[in-house]
Amino acid sequence: MKDFDVIENVLPQRYWAEIMGLVTHKEFPWNFFEDLTFRTADTAVFKQNPEIMNSCGFSHLFFDEGRQSPYWQFIKPLMFSIAEKTKFRNELRSVQPFRVKANLQTQVNSSTVDNYNMPHIDPAHIKNGKTNWIFLYYVSDSDGDTFLFNETTTDGFPPEKFTLKKRVPHKANSALVFKDNMYHASSNPVKDRKRININFNLLNG
Repeated sequence: MKDFDVIENVLPQRYWAEIMGLVTHKEFPWNFFEDLTFRTADTAVFKQNPEIMNSCGFSHLFFDEGRQSPYWQFIKPLMFSIAEKTKFRNELRSVQPFRVKANLQTQVNSSTVDNYNMPHIDPAHIKNGKTNWIFLYYVSDSDGDTFLFNETTTDGFPPEKFTLKKRVPHKANSALVFKDNMYHASSNPVKDRKRININFNLLNG
């Protein structure tokens, strides 16, 4: 049995279109980050994975340990839609958000389809010391796959080398579900101008 799940057509088209319209509106409050994952200097320790290429990007926090943006209540039903449709729904003891944020990445000079950002474990796992869940919802159609790796937190923190398990395409209105002890990485678009997703870090009850 696969330890990840890809769900297509998560939302009705009108709800998806409303989300797309929200995050691409000129007044939507994106915040700039020099690096969306780690400091660029941290990539130096992964000489066995020269494909790693970090980049700057934009983020918006919908929910962060109880703090909410004005748009959280609009986005919240999406979390339950994914939970209802995933094959892991019987393992989800609860659907309790820890952190939910939208990410926007753009093209990066010299990046290729084989480059990816820093493999990482999300903060809910690090802070709580137990395995939780990640829902990645793809808002836009874009190149810039999500990379899933065979390594987990049981292989060291971090492991010395990452080996690829699966590349998941960034397809609008689809979602990727997996446990948050699995190392994973985003990648920048090469052909498309932007890549937008919503990352749900959930506590497992």
